[in-house]
Amino acid sequence: MSNAADLLASYGLSFSQGRDFVYANLGNPQIIYSTAFEYGVTFSMLAELYGHGVSDAEVIGFFDALGFDTAIPRLLGTESGTLNLSARSNSISTLSASASSSTPWVDSLISGESWDSSFVTYGFPTSMPASYASDFDLSYGWRALNNQEQSAFSNVVASQNQYINTDLLLSFGTIEVNASAVYQSSSEAFAYFPGDDLGGDVFLNREAGSEYYYSVGGYGIFTMAHELGHAMGLEHSFEGVRLNSAYDNTYYTAMSYTLLGGYEVEALDQGSSYSTYTVDAYRNELGIIDVAALQAIYGADMSTNTGDTVYVYNEAERAFTTASGHYHTIWDAGGTDTLDLSGAEYNSTINLNDYTLSSVSQRTSFEEAVDVAYAAGLTNQSAIAFVQGFIDDLGDEAFLNQNNLGIAYGVVIENVITGFGDDSVIDNEVNNQIYTGVGNDIVYLGAGGYDYVDGGTGNDIVVLNVASSTVKTSLDSDGYHLLADDFAATLVGIETIQFTDTSISIA
Repeated sequence: MSNAADLLASYGLSFSQGRDFVYANLGNPQIIYSTAFEYGVTFSMLAELYGHGVSDAEVIGFFDALGFDTAIPRLLGTESGTLNLSARSNSISTLSASASSSTPWVDSLISGESWDSSFVTYGFPTSMPASYASDFDLSYGWRALNNQEQSAFSNVVASQNQYINTDLLLSFGTIEVNASAVYQSSSEAFAYFPGDDLGGDVFLNREAGSEYYYSVGGYGIFTMAHELGHAMGLEHSFEGVRLNSAYDNTYYTAMSYTLLGGYEVEALDQGSSYSTYTVDAYRNELGIIDVAALQAIYGADMSTNTGDTVYVYNEAERAFTTASGHYHTIWDAGGTDTLDLSGAEYNSTINLNDYTLSSVSQRTSFEEAVDVAYAAGLTNQSAIAFVQGFIDDLGDEAFLNQNNLGIAYGVVIENVITGFGDDSVIDNEVNNQIYTGVGNDIVYLGAGGYDYVDGGTGNDIVVLNVASSTVKTSLDSDGYHLLADDFAATLVGIETIQFTDTSISIA
């Protein structure tokens, strides 16, 4: 704007109304300063409004003497009306990095034993291998896996194959990874590291589980993923170089013994009473540290998800359509990719950076109790309180959609659409499109790239970890624009911008 009158007119105000505002607040210069910054009123315009021959320099000196920052381009009028937002554009067509032995945390899982071929054979012997006969632990109660067990194991293999450059191939001849079952008194299963003879062989517990044991979310499938990890050269997270306790759990790795988020709760209406019970909701896929460790050993499968992939969350299943079970680790080798969480009914906490976990549609124990009770036909408050108490007693073992999404090391996810909750989103170093839909949402920007943020409905906030003086701003019909040294953004449907030193309303 060329002068104060033009700028005020763009807001539907007259010059005299602007002058009245200045005079009314001369005793409170903070209000004048903050309002000027928010609406793009420069020091020169303030001098116009005050009148009486006051110069720009005198207005600057007035605020400077009171300790206000007078070097802000927005107030000096040196801010460009058209910001070169594309100057901060950043896109990556494949990966931001590749996992190696120096990738954080992988040294806690790498045993030092591995297969040295481009593929590894696996299979299901129909009769006990002769090499087992002399070892009681390998032969006692030996049996071949049944059809359900074989199918479950093959699904776990297929899931692992999408991550690494060494495939396991089903064989009916020479087999390196034999999977069978024996009696076990003190464990669910065991397996050998890669090597000759017994190397890579997996032994499941022939007596373990129920009809649901090898169903989606079942502990049996988690056990298979864990043992297959051993067969490929991964050790327990608490052996050798011990994994930091913050990450030594099944949110991050299937090789941990710290089982978290493994139980869903269901309820029964028994007429005069009600009861609750648990249903397995364990990880069926590898965690982000498992994937990084295996890729450090065998390389990454660069043919997986190379297009513009959309990862859709299904609220009815509480799972991604591309996942096996409630937990999903995304491995994506290229393209412009989107997390479509538009169906999420509860709050989501999303981190678009690689090697991180996010929580999609996470419930509180009360929200979960209401859903569980209503599904069982229980609508009275005492029943809901009973269910909530059961969930609370489970503590960290209860599955409430926490940490249910992992982005593998090096993966670049560009875009996200959130759902109906009060969501938070952290951007990454590339150009992001962030749509937060319904709810009072918070978006953290500043990692890099040129982002587009549409807050949708609700009271939405963009948080910037920089001082306001380091960000140029402009407003036009396309939105509110930000340009900093390391990032740029266009904001639509955002009510507030929070800097490290101040907050401004842009609604």
